[in-house]
Amino acid sequence: MNENQLREKILDVVCDNGIDRTSVLASQQLAGKIDSLKLLEVIEVLESSLGCSIPEEELTEANFSSVPVLLQMASRVSQGARAK
Repeated sequence: MNENQLREKILDVVCDNGIDRTSVLASQQLAGKIDSLKLLEVIEVLESSLGCSIPEEELTEANFSSVPVLLQMASRVSQGARAK
């Protein structure tokens, strides 16, 4: 799955309750836009899309601060999984 497809999947989860996609992408913070259940859904989407578990050390507030940061973390996790 490429980065654009993953971005769209993340946005589908985050924006399913009427949140504007453009505002989510423009915002540097997801805080206040997603609750803990949405966060779990985002993690599930990432893990199923990447085909691996996200290591516990990557599950930080900083890594889930915005969509671009999420995508960077996903890339790191994916590369790490392929290297094994």
